[in-house]
Amino acid sequence: AADAPAHEASMARIGAACVASSGTGMLKGSAAAMTMFPVVPNYQKYPDSHGRNFNGTRGDIGLYGHWVKLMLHYLLEDRFTDAQLVTDYEYYDPRTDHELGSSLGPSISAIMACRAGHPQRAYEHYMRAARADLRDVRHNAGDGIHAASAGGMWQAAVLGFGGLLVHADGWEVRPALPAHWTRLAFKVRLKGETHAIEIHQDGTAQSTVEPPEKQLLP
Repeated sequence: AADAPAHEASMARIGAACVASSGTGMLKGSAAAMTMFPVVPNYQKYPDSHGRNFNGTRGDIGLYGHWVKLMLHYLLEDRFTDAQLVTDYEYYDPRTDHELGSSLGPSISAIMACRAGHPQRAYEHYMRAARADLRDVRHNAGDGIHAASAGGMWQAAVLGFGGLLVHADGWEVRPALPAHWTRLAFKVRLKGETHAIEIHQDGTAQSTVEPPEKQLLP
């Protein structure tokens, strides 16, 4: 039927996550995060832990969710000055649990490290995101790839190391390549045109607009 759901899954077999900011404002306070697996207790599978897998169920204030504060800079870039970004990054980044916290955090932390002037630290976050699947450092790759984290890695490469900023009247790049990277090349589609952008270690950048016959999308 046309109104039939495209997918169905038992709430006793899936998890959920919630990350929330706490404190007196955007620039103060901490952040809280909670994960729960499964959403509905499965007492048959997890009889000794109240129906839930304790490896996937936890809640923390501070270390687990501090990266959310930095994400505000990412989402609301025009609301903050460069000085505010650096101040918040230097405060929150060392207080964030990058190893066991949310798998979404390292990619955002990489972008913010680039914008705060720390490309080498950004690279550490970037590789931390990659290892979630490549080396199974979180011991849960068997449940499936970290798709959102993989998307975050693309953003870290293009918006962080590449420094791509898109404005109403165009775009610009503010590169922050790690010392051992000689170049970074990527393509983006903006206002119906595909731009091939290449950035070099010395901060120079070149871009070309691909001809219509090479455009991937109409």
